[in-house]
Amino acid sequence: MPAPEREPRPLAEWRRRPLAIDTSELEVEAIPFSLADVFEDVADALAPSATAKGLELLLHQPARVPVLLVGDPTRLRQVLYTLGRDAIEATARGAVALSVDSVRSQADGVRLTFEMRHAGGADLPSRGDVVQSLGEAVSGTGSPPGFTLLFALQSQAKPAAESVSDRFRGALQGARVLLVDDNAFNREIATTLLERGGIVVTTACDGHEALDKLQHDDFDVVLMDCQMPVLDGYATTRALRALPRFASLPVIAMTAETQTGDPGKALDSGMNDQVAKPIDVANLYATLARWVRRAPTSPDPAA
Repeated sequence: MPAPEREPRPLAEWRRRPLAIDTSELEVEAIPFSLADVFEDVADALAPSATAKGLELLLHQPARVPVLLVGDPTRLRQVLYTLGRDAIEATARGAVALSVDSVRSQADGVRLTFEMRHAGGADLPSRGDVVQSLGEAVSGTGSPPGFTLLFALQSQAKPAAESVSDRFRGALQGARVLLVDDNAFNREIATTLLERGGIVVTTACDGHEALDKLQHDDFDVVLMDCQMPVLDGYATTRALRALPRFASLPVIAMTAETQTGDPGKALDSGMNDQVAKPIDVANLYATLARWVRRAPTSPDPAA
């Protein structure tokens, strides 16, 4: 069954609609929709404010979560947008991450839990009043804020990321990736996404640590954040390219500059490819699959 067409309403319209809905006068809709489309809409709406503060906006939708649902996509967008807006306002540096996971599946439906995590120090409001607009949603307690809601399934619904996992697992299973990022929250989220694809992940928090780990371990590819203090991704790549045994080691940039700056900067520094932030999981897997295992390196015997 093909995914339903996206609703024609512009993003600005559902963002302007009131979030505090009187459910006694207005019934919650039960219409077919794509959870992937809702996530994309919310990401598009939150991206400007996240970008203005220099934050990454991450979406986490595991393979076991079905994408073709029956419910109220407009109210779901509104609630997720509100949680995301709160997280962005409370975060000065790093990232915010919207995640969904399957709590329990049954014959005609699935209970999903949505959470908004952030790297800020302040606790976020639970927004139970907004969550109530979804009808029978149950607000989570504590941190991170979130809620659980039962959705009906469209017939022949498929997992959101099943095709991505099936398509790339053969190429990525067991691949050794060095993930270089100075933000601990970003490393945690990225590691989780990569490990779901069967990838063995080693992390480094800056360029100096990355160069040290390259000397002592064997990697198939490096995922390199470009904007890091001390030694950024560009300088780190130039340094490793100066060492002959790393001449063919694939280095993939993770950067927002593919859209906001010079898209050739990463390639000019010696990187092989780049993925844009916010990270799209399917594109990340596809990019890794193009480069993984092409030119594995070996540690220096004399090291």
